[in-house]
Amino acid sequence: MTVSRVIGLLGGTFDPVHNGHLTIASNALTLLNLDEVRLVPCHRPPHRNTPALGSSQRVNLLQLAVKGCDGLSVDTRELTREQASYTVTTLESVRNEVGDQVSVVFIMGADAFAQLDTWHEWQRLRDLAHIIVMARPNSARPSHGELQRWLEQADEVGIVHRQRAGGVIMLQQGLVDISATNIREKLFQGEVDVLTKMPNAVADYIVAHQLYQ
Repeated sequence: MTVSRVIGLLGGTFDPVHNGHLTIASNALTLLNLDEVRLVPCHRPPHRNTPALGSSQRVNLLQLAVKGCDGLSVDTRELTREQASYTVTTLESVRNEVGDQVSVVFIMGADAFAQLDTWHEWQRLRDLAHIIVMARPNSARPSHGELQRWLEQADEVGIVHRQRAGGVIMLQQGLVDISATNIREKLFQGEVDVLTKMPNAVADYIVAHQLYQ
């Protein structure tokens, strides 16, 4: 089968977006030779608390973060749905949009992958996309047997350019010691040094609108 394009999706609450998110997206873009990576902000996350910022402000921050970053964009499709933001639903939407000639890559951290068996219809994800696991030193490992087998039988990078979906790839990345939770806590405490962990335009917006204070 001929693949015409390869697009990556990186989901999250991005509350707020920071340099760690952009590093993951940029690394995937380069290492997998993707045509683009879309950052997909979650509206109602099924596995975590409601974001501190509303969806529109998180999108504003994301738009500022990716401005000038070749290959990175923001995809707001989850914000138009009132129900929980299930990844399988998002991938179905993307697949219906791009068709079967486009390879779709879903990018996630190893810690999230270790809990993938708790996700809604998780076994269908590989029917819709490739799964890229961004691992780092001391990342969690899955306890679920099938997820363990997925990693043991992991594919090489080139699969994303040969078929539309189905692969599992593990990419090693350096430790990005940035936490959105920590950023929010520091800003609430008035510690502005944490603003250096995000793009300047994002930091300026947060200060101007007195967010997380």
